[in-house]
Amino acid sequence: DNTVHCKRVSKKQKLTLLVSHCSGPAKSLIEGCLLDINDSAGYQRARKLLQERFGNKHVLLATVLNSLKSFRQIRSFDKTAIREFADKLTHSYEMLRSLGKLSQITQEMLSTLMGKLPDFLQNRWRQKVSKIRNQAEEREPSLEDFVSLVNFSAEEVNDPIYGIQVPQAPKFPPFQFKRSFHVNLENYPEYPEYS
Repeated sequence: DNTVHCKRVSKKQKLTLLVSHCSGPAKSLIEGCLLDINDSAGYQRARKLLQERFGNKHVLLATVLNSLKSFRQIRSFDKTAIREFADKLTHSYEMLRSLGKLSQITQEMLSTLMGKLPDFLQNRWRQKVSKIRNQAEEREPSLEDFVSLVNFSAEEVNDPIYGIQVPQAPKFPPFQFKRSFHVNLENYPEYPEYS
């Protein structure tokens, strides 16, 4: 909306641009505004509809929290998933910060997020929590601390030289079928019923 709203073009062009920048449910919601005879009213109505449906801070907060909770458990050698989780955390942190809702991330939520990490990163997070609580800081860990640790770890495990080297399965030569063979039982007199 901000990208389109700041442009110095007619309201009709702004509405067209706004619709073209939307997708999915947002686009479906405002496409009807293109039919409004009064271009200015159509543009204002589209902005209002988007704000009501998608600009609600509580809806955005719930969406961010559900997105984090639904992230899959990361396996030990899955450095791609660690990077994806770090990116998702960074995106979520920035959204929550801009909404002024960082306080909504409780210690319970941080514990849930920690459970998504492979064991070695869970242990690293526990060590960081211990340092935060017991040293001069004497505070509770925050989402910012967690995001920082996961981002650092993602860089570390994805280092092209020293990062996690995914073990390769041993390579065996391709299996070759042997030809079947036929046994002529006529040469074995002790089994007359087979001759």
